[in-house]
Amino acid sequence: YVAAMELLPTLGFRQYELSNFAKPGFESRHNLGYWEGRPYLGFGPGAHSFVSPRRWANIANVAEFINRAERGESLVGSEETLTVDQQMLEAVFLGLRRAEGLFVPAFEERFAVSFAAKYGALEGELTGDGLIERRGGFLSLTMKGKLLADAVIGRFA
Repeated sequence: YVAAMELLPTLGFRQYELSNFAKPGFESRHNLGYWEGRPYLGFGPGAHSFVSPRRWANIANVAEFINRAERGESLVGSEETLTVDQQMLEAVFLGLRRAEGLFVPAFEERFAVSFAAKYGALEGELTGDGLIERRGGFLSLTMKGKLLADAVIGRFA
């Protein structure tokens, strides 16, 4: 991973997400939609959908999916409605996965909450440990933070 982070930029690739590199203009628009928290709809057996604050998945079994469709029944196999705290946590961990990081002013506007009031003490600890940093309005993982990303992001839970 470290070798990739060092080598790929010399070959014209930019790390735009924790585990993704691309040449400028060739980033995965599909995946960026997930990381930006945009809504998406899935169609067919096993397909997943998200329209905040609701997330759902269709039945995966093809025969059951077809039978239900023919009977005009719901095709949803599972669903959840995210609480505001769950939505905030998702916004933090998805934002931290992106190279530019979490844009804190947008977070505060979206949730009508002070990031410092909610996570200020934790931000101070993680900054002190050299795991995250503030650059303008963005909070992002440092190189060390990228290597420990799951543990860093888990601290927000």
